[in-house]
Amino acid sequence: MIKNKPTLGEGIYLIKDVSEILLLPYPKVRHWMHEFWDNRFGKSNGGAYSFGEKGNKAVNFFALIEFYTFYQLRIQGVSSQQIQRAHQIIAKELNTPFPFAAAEISTD
Repeated sequence: MIKNKPTLGEGIYLIKDVSEILLLPYPKVRHWMHEFWDNRFGKSNGGAYSFGEKGNKAVNFFALIEFYTFYQLRIQGVSSQQIQRAHQIIAKELNTPFPFAAAEISTD
């Protein structure tokens, strides 16, 4: 399994930061990071999206954008299963672990 690690220039956002920036409840962000990015999305992309110690997890800027996209899709009524399926398909097509943050993506 490939472990994510902080990379210079990609930012470091703790769960608290993601929560404050996106105006989302802290428990929801913590749950999403563990359940979706590290478990579901991470398994399909070969590793975890977060880095750091338990209780002090962080993500990079690309994952922050993905959190925002995930949230927007959820408030539009898209199921988490549909989002996960789309994430896997687009990630494969664009060859990136961060398809919702890719500049090449467009919607209608």
